[in-house]
Amino acid sequence: METLCSLGRDLVRNKKTIDKQRRILNKIKENRRKNNSVQSLPRNNKSPTYNIKKVANNLSNNNSLKNIKNNIVFKKNSVNKKINFIMTGIYYSNVVETMMKPIVKHLKEYETSNITKDNCINVHFFNEHSHLKNTGLNGINVMIPHGLADKAWRNATKENQFDYVTASSDLWKDILVQRGIKSNKIIVCGYPKIDLFYDIEKKENNKKTVLWCPTHNTNLKNLNCTSSNPGFRKFIKSIPDKYNFIEHVHPYNHTEHNATCEDLVNSDVIISDFSSMIYEGIIIGKPVIFPDWIVKNVILSHYKNTVEGKMYIENIGLHANDIDELLIHIENAIKDGLDQKTKDFAEQILPTKFRGKSGKYIAEFLMSI
Repeated sequence: METLCSLGRDLVRNKKTIDKQRRILNKIKENRRKNNSVQSLPRNNKSPTYNIKKVANNLSNNNSLKNIKNNIVFKKNSVNKKINFIMTGIYYSNVVETMMKPIVKHLKEYETSNITKDNCINVHFFNEHSHLKNTGLNGINVMIPHGLADKAWRNATKENQFDYVTASSDLWKDILVQRGIKSNKIIVCGYPKIDLFYDIEKKENNKKTVLWCPTHNTNLKNLNCTSSNPGFRKFIKSIPDKYNFIEHVHPYNHTEHNATCEDLVNSDVIISDFSSMIYEGIIIGKPVIFPDWIVKNVILSHYKNTVEGKMYIENIGLHANDIDELLIHIENAIKDGLDQKTKDFAEQILPTKFRGKSGKYIAEFLMSI
């Protein structure tokens, strides 16, 4: 009996000692945390988890549940890693700059490089094998698409190589999941390039401006392709002088490789085919006309199940079967503006809550990793 009592007293003393040690350790940890003298390090090489909290925005103006989704707040991690933007070749250098600019304005520091680094969050704008062969996949890797066009280029084989991939909307997330991309990799946080359009003031012009901005064509001798360049070129002379007609072909086919933000803002009507300019145009309220007689058959033959295929099948935007119909569409588009069907579609591609704010959301996400 005495032995049991002694054992009991020992257990109590041990428990008190353990509790005292635990309190001391907790106090040390708390002091370290306050002084920022020690930061915890990840215990393994697995992709880091992220925390997203949906919060109410402007509830004083509108108490509807929709407002709960207006902002996304990313919880900042205790370990700060450098953010490394991966640069690319000459054809797309300006495109990368237009993607980076809205993000980096919200970062205290960042770096750029042609390769990925172990101690960095490496941000890519391309997923092609030729790109990754040169850059590697060291460290943590985030894929932000350099354009909004579908073209079926974001598939599971390519995208699942990254730790995270971004999507401009819930619709785009659903599309990526359907293509086999892991849902927990996908972060819905907008499309940064659009932010730039809201900082550009439209120039006054006595004439209404019609902008032709086709997608790239790797072989300008090939007319049977998804680009209206050069197929549409012979019809340019049919556009009346009462319009200010300008063309801005894809950086791949443009000697100066300029981005087209200013041209898009200054335009009143856009003519395009299979390009991200389609989406960027309708998002900022520009009517888009498709030269179906040049590209529709090829697009539906090869890309029927893409978002662009949907636009051609369901006549989202203005679709012309010949140059005469295109001229009628120009006249009506200038008079009527963007139709409601196309506005609703644009909202699915990039919700209003991200327009002009995507760079901030993406920066917050990168800093949360």
